[in-house]
Amino acid sequence: MDYCTRSANPVGRLVLELFGVRDALTIRYSDAVCTALQLTNFYQDVSIDIQKNRIYISLDEIEKFGVSLNQFQLKENSPNLEKLLKYQVDRTKDLFTQGQNIVDRLPANLKKQIKMTILGGVKILDKIEYLNYKVINYRPKLSKIDYLKIFIKAMI
Repeated sequence: MDYCTRSANPVGRLVLELFGVRDALTIRYSDAVCTALQLTNFYQDVSIDIQKNRIYISLDEIEKFGVSLNQFQLKENSPNLEKLLKYQVDRTKDLFTQGQNIVDRLPANLKKQIKMTILGGVKILDKIEYLNYKVINYRPKLSKIDYLKIFIKAMI
């Protein structure tokens, strides 16, 4: 979470600044969305990051759920790893829910892009759930149909 505060959230704040949006509530929503997007990317890329000897899940949370770092390297799924990733996905979905109110507070020329971005992030999390959290073996991706549905939903 600290990493997101220093990496993803400033990007969102810069975008808001470019569009002249400076109120504290909108910034708070932006931070929630940006953190959620960064976390989603971490969970989406677990199978890729393992190959690079990287794990972007907090070590204290890995330990709390009784998962060993060796499980990641060996790509061993377990009920504990599933619970850990479910916790991560649920928390991230909550952040998207907290932040989605940003859309109504944005200038018209930014609303649709941000709405599509949020919908895309949530869809990736849905795909992680559909995979039963087995992201050490599979990388969930959006299909062309997913992109089309997201686009249509954002336009409505």
